[in-house]
Amino acid sequence: MTGTIGDWATSLTASAQEQRSRFSSQVAGSVLDTRQATSILTASGGVSGLAYGWSVRMGLDAVAIESRQNGVSALAARNLSGVANLSADRTLVDLPAGPMLMTVDAQYSHARTDTDASGQETAQSSQALDMRSGLTLPIWSAQQGERGGIWGDLLFTLGGRLSRLDTAGADGQGLNASFAWTPSGRYRFTGQWSRATDAPTRDQRFAPALYGAPQTVYDFRFGEAVEILPLTGGNPDLRAQDTQSASIGASAGPFGRWGVQGNVDLQSTRSTDAIGALPALTPATE
Repeated sequence: MTGTIGDWATSLTASAQEQRSRFSSQVAGSVLDTRQATSILTASGGVSGLAYGWSVRMGLDAVAIESRQNGVSALAARNLSGVANLSADRTLVDLPAGPMLMTVDAQYSHARTDTDASGQETAQSSQALDMRSGLTLPIWSAQQGERGGIWGDLLFTLGGRLSRLDTAGADGQGLNASFAWTPSGRYRFTGQWSRATDAPTRDQRFAPALYGAPQTVYDFRFGEAVEILPLTGGNPDLRAQDTQSASIGASAGPFGRWGVQGNVDLQSTRSTDAIGALPALTPATE
């Protein structure tokens, strides 16, 4: 649903869904039936407009999730979360090569999870604040006259980020810089560098443990196929990961009536204490 309030545009959406599954598994020689059900309710709204020379966009998202499992293990979990977003941008000054543009983004989130696992009740809550800012600086422009006509278009961007996640007990921060140079309409050179430290999310650390449907894999130690029950959930021992990346690229074209084009990119990424998902079960990963 969309509308307007004065000079501001508004929007509001909501949805609900129910997911159910059932599977059987063998545990200690007995066959157990497991039932799982998940109810999800989401709502989001936002406004956008102009304020004091800034182009402003604000939004609010809310999600309620209830999960239930009976069988191989008994579990009931309820998660309530909300996220508020604010984005704004404006032109700081008009340079000969073009406008210097500043962007500001902020996000605040709050979540709470109540879990009842086999009669043991636990509660977890978290708050997070993420702030980002960027500056776009045009150096040369092909429309700038003789100097711009020689050097083409050159654009620099700088950015920074700060985040706070209280539950994880670690702050996040990041810096990034990039450039784009187009000496002519057929050639383009780009470069990028960034470094970031990110704390694990609440779900990555404290998501409730859930058993999935049984899967058959090959056990190379004993030379036979076995049935396993995958277990998903959070890991409270996860630490903040540090990532540094850099890339440089060049492209040329199109040329001729066939529109021939070419590009080359070099990228490098190094991570410490990286957080990633386990690969899917395939013959290659087995």
